[in-house]
Amino acid sequence: MTETPKIEAADFARQPFDYVIVGGGTAGLAVAARLTENPSIVVGVIEAGLDRSDDLLVRTPLLHSQLYEKPEYEWLFKTVPQEKDGKVHACTRGRLLGGSSSINFSMLAKLSKQCLDSWAALGNPGWDRDGLLPYYRKSMKLNRPSPDTERLLDTTRMQEWIGEGDGPIQASWPRAEDTHIA
Repeated sequence: MTETPKIEAADFARQPFDYVIVGGGTAGLAVAARLTENPSIVVGVIEAGLDRSDDLLVRTPLLHSQLYEKPEYEWLFKTVPQEKDGKVHACTRGRLLGGSSSINFSMLAKLSKQCLDSWAALGNPGWDRDGLLPYYRKSMKLNRPSPDTERLLDTTRMQEWIGEGDGPIQASWPRAEDTHIA
């Protein structure tokens, strides 16, 4: 996907696009990247938030907790009062380029085989782990960890599950010597 300059809404509306992706979160950007693998396809991405990729709070996982409850970074969604205790809870969702993945401590959460298989058991054939695995591999590239990190974090299961992949979403491991993470 080639980088496109940010433009005003009126200028964007005048552009001829084959596809318009609403939401510049991880999923939206991955879809845009996959579509533009065909050079004849023109894709526009609309994102409500700003590109904050140079913001130190966004770039530093240890600082992500400072992004919450700030409308420039997240939508400030709340639940309805809960039946059991009447409490209202935050439902943090990112409002910036990269979406919620930009404010989630830079974590990749892998669903268990049991969890994915339960989707298929609800009547969704093909939504089990084995059916979804090719799409996970197409959507992300898991960069190999250093030998020290591999030993320290036992990365074998994740590497076997995703393999290296060839998708636009880059995932990597913290360095073993990074004492703030490991």
